[in-house]
Amino acid sequence: SRLELCFSECSEMGDGGLASLAHVLPKTLQALCLNLSCCVKLGDSGLSAVAHGLPPELHELRLDLSRCPNISDEGIAALMRSLPEKLQIFQLDLQRCYGIKDPSIASIRHGLPASLKHLELDVQYTSVSVERKKHCRSLDDLLAWQPPSIDTLLSAPALPAEPLEAVARAAAPARPALLPPENAMSPTGSVRDIQLLEPRPMRMRSTTSVSAMSVDQPMGAASDPAAIEQPPVTAADAAAAAAAA
Repeated sequence: SRLELCFSECSEMGDGGLASLAHVLPKTLQALCLNLSCCVKLGDSGLSAVAHGLPPELHELRLDLSRCPNISDEGIAALMRSLPEKLQIFQLDLQRCYGIKDPSIASIRHGLPASLKHLELDVQYTSVSVERKKHCRSLDDLLAWQPPSIDTLLSAPALPAEPLEAVARAAAPARPALLPPENAMSPTGSVRDIQLLEPRPMRMRSTTSVSAMSVDQPMGAASDPAAIEQPPVTAADAAAAAAAA
């Protein structure tokens, strides 16, 4: 026999109503389709009551729990512990159940009956990690995963929150490193104390037609050869000049 029930968006359907329904399910029922989407009052205790009331001869179970905000890992664990051994088709929709996390996927993996041949699992828009969602694509993908025990996952302590100071430091942009000037390196390769030096005016090299000697001339000085400092005149130079005249 087959039974299809739809309580979608029924705001009055809660744990008590679901427990009452579980008590009247026919024991010879072979296929059950139960739509409980958007039942915001439904919680883990109601889901556990349905699980305990599932008929032992059930071959097909299609359960829609999408958009039920009070369903969590504990409710899924209770459901998977009570699945009938003869179940062959299992469809579970947990879309937008934000209380569903990675332990629920482990519970589903551990609770799959050996007789199961077809699985449809929807965990989109839940708190399940991306890595665990990869195992939910098909029955083969889920069977290939070997998770830890349920008790280990449910009892694992939450990671401590990172201090706000550490978060702020991690978010701050890195400051560029200050490189010492070339003359700050000692002969041994270590960095000497860096001192601030007053800037000095740049000097350019210039030559005159009188002498081949080059003299230093500050940048910006006049380019007139008369303004350029001349070498001192010796007595021999004066005598040579007088003889030439």
